[in-house]
Amino acid sequence: VEAALPNGYRISGQMVIVTTTTRIEGPVAVGTFVKVKGILLTDGSVLALQIKVEAPEAQIQLKGVVDAILPNGYRIAGRTVMVTTTTRIDGPITVGTFVKVKGLLQPDGTILASRIHREEEVKFTGIVEAILSNGYRISGRTMVITDITKVKDPVAVGDWVEVKGFLQGDGSILAREIRVKRAPKSTRVEFKGTVEEVLSDGYRIAGIRVVVTATTQIDGPITVGTFVEVKGVFQPDGSVLAFRIRVERPKPAGGEIEFKGTVEAILSNGYQVSGRTVVVTTTTQIDGPITVGTFVEVKGIVQPDGTVLALRIHIEDQKADKGEVEFKGVVEAILSDGYRIAGRRVQVDGSTQIDGMIVVGAFVEVKGFVRDDGSIRAVRIHLEDDQKSGSGKVEDNRKSGDGKEDEKNRNDDGKPEEKHDEDQDD
Repeated sequence: VEAALPNGYRISGQMVIVTTTTRIEGPVAVGTFVKVKGILLTDGSVLALQIKVEAPEAQIQLKGVVDAILPNGYRIAGRTVMVTTTTRIDGPITVGTFVKVKGLLQPDGTILASRIHREEEVKFTGIVEAILSNGYRISGRTMVITDITKVKDPVAVGDWVEVKGFLQGDGSILAREIRVKRAPKSTRVEFKGTVEEVLSDGYRIAGIRVVVTATTQIDGPITVGTFVEVKGVFQPDGSVLAFRIRVERPKPAGGEIEFKGTVEAILSNGYQVSGRTVVVTTTTQIDGPITVGTFVEVKGIVQPDGTVLALRIHIEDQKADKGEVEFKGVVEAILSDGYRIAGRRVQVDGSTQIDGMIVVGAFVEVKGFVRDDGSIRAVRIHLEDDQKSGSGKVEDNRKSGDGKEDEKNRNDDGKPEEKHDEDQDD
């Protein structure tokens, strides 16, 4: 126990939350050696079910970078780790290697290692959502930077980056290298709509929350009612991080207009489509039944009051989809029209292929299309055999030494992948 907090403890660097239902066995204080059983939360903290005080000669597990090689072992993450002839060492261990240690904690605070396992590197790509005191939040995951981290380019909020590093026990990634890359097509979005509300971090445009940063290019003054074009990328919460917002000049009265958008409301004289009032008459050609949520193409004439007199309204089958997407994650909730998976709303219909029994807690792979509102229209949901977790796929990258892997990574499509080594002994 390193520190007592208002809602629990910091134990070996891990935030442990205590509630009235937590079973505490023995007096817990700073410096006490304890065993914790609990539930790993999405923010990396642990909701404790049990905290048990144990003798210091207890089994301990430690992950970290090898700081130095000592005469009788190693200094790993600031801790002295001693080895003997019975210590099992997997892989060559050098300064800078990221390892997992199992052993016995000695009275003097050192660790007598029973095993030292070299951890393989992982790769993760995503969008920079925030700059933290010790790194970055990238697509919902914490990337920790240290003196060993190589940052190839200046990193700013909104950048799409590739991270190489080591997965830590709290779910964060200890970054070895961070490189700015071009965002994959599956995340990029471009749409037009009316500004409905000015938010603290951006705007609500055509029903979509659009986030702006210091790097967002804004062309023209924007106020509620302004019609704009947005270019950006989808974020895990369904919002759009804008690269550029450009004010669109309204068509002159009497001029023809053609645009696409989502039907937001049914009016007495027509529809509201992506923030614009579309008036229909007996001569308006309407192809298919229109309801709220239908994605349509409108052709018409701009009126002096800014409304559009519709000549034709055509239902666009699946045109609301902004691009194909594929990701893996844990099923967090079952919704009326699908699931919440890794923080994203996934909708299913009669055409969705579902492989396996999908329950809360299952780890699945999702293939589908991103819709205007940030949800995913699932084409297939596949139950994965393993029980890994994450918001994207992360891939092991064993070093080949010939530089081909780096060249491959620079030319891929940016889709994140995840694999772990097959050592499942713990």
